[in-house]
Amino acid sequence: MQIFSDAPDNARWIVPIHHAVVHNMVATATQADKAQQQAGNAAPGKLSAAATYLQSSIFSDTLRKGGGQKRYAALEVANTLFRVTFRLKNLRLADSIMKGVSHNLSADSATPFQTFPTSQQVTYKFFEGRIAIFNELYPAAAEALSYACNHCHKDAGPQKMRILQFLIPVQMLRGRLPSPAIRQKYNMHIYDTIIEAVRSGDVQTFQRELDGNMHTFCVQGTFFLLEKLKLTVLRRLLMRCCILHLEANAADASPHHFPLDNFAKALQWQQQLDADFEGATMIVANLIHLKYVKGYISQAHRKLVLNRKGSNVIGMAFPALDTVDVSKIGM
Repeated sequence: MQIFSDAPDNARWIVPIHHAVVHNMVATATQADKAQQQAGNAAPGKLSAAATYLQSSIFSDTLRKGGGQKRYAALEVANTLFRVTFRLKNLRLADSIMKGVSHNLSADSATPFQTFPTSQQVTYKFFEGRIAIFNELYPAAAEALSYACNHCHKDAGPQKMRILQFLIPVQMLRGRLPSPAIRQKYNMHIYDTIIEAVRSGDVQTFQRELDGNMHTFCVQGTFFLLEKLKLTVLRRLLMRCCILHLEANAADASPHHFPLDNFAKALQWQQQLDADFEGATMIVANLIHLKYVKGYISQAHRKLVLNRKGSNVIGMAFPALDTVDVSKIGM
């Protein structure tokens, strides 16, 4: 890579050459590992070594020594490294790469992120979103994946579908369900039944759909993300039960006191294993702890006492999901 270091700062012509060298290095390492596997070597490491070299030498040098126009080589190198690190499941290295990009290609730098080719921006934001998902930073993931989706070329259908595979579950965790038009346009019908289960609080259908498509979701890398939605479905079921109770007991002095035995019956109807009073109480306690529900449990009266500040009891007791820290789910 000496030619890159020796080239003048305004040598934009060096950028595609630099990219070709990086891509060829990765392709050669991949083929070498494949050949070693075919020869019976159980632990080929050429691609891993290439990733380490690319990150420690080429990527760092591109940012450090690449002045002026040469710095436009940096983002494609980062994206190539992301592809490699995800293939190797080395997300710690991916985090390090991202920090290098954010520190050196910020809006006030000589080469702001927005001045790079749109295709490179989209790829970078896609991986930024996936890393944010891994770190359970869902608002950041939604922002990055939305940027990638909105800036992806209108004719790049497969690429948009890949982005939406992650964006849709992230947005559902935040209480935002995709429209039927989006699902139809990009063939995201695998989420149709799950979305309806989330909307209606149908825990049984949600679990059946998740289990039935487990292999597909695991291959996509979205299974554990979707699994977190179960608490959202339980919350919706509880909310529907509370709405029915409020409507039926509007004339009572304390209509916001909801019997937990009613929720246990709803869980039994949904054929849940923890469908007794203790199980229902634990679910509600977890929802309160995660701030999915505002209120407290009165053990003496076996009731959930909903927050009733203001006239809209349900609106106060069940806050919007995008105001809740969903990263704590499963802790």
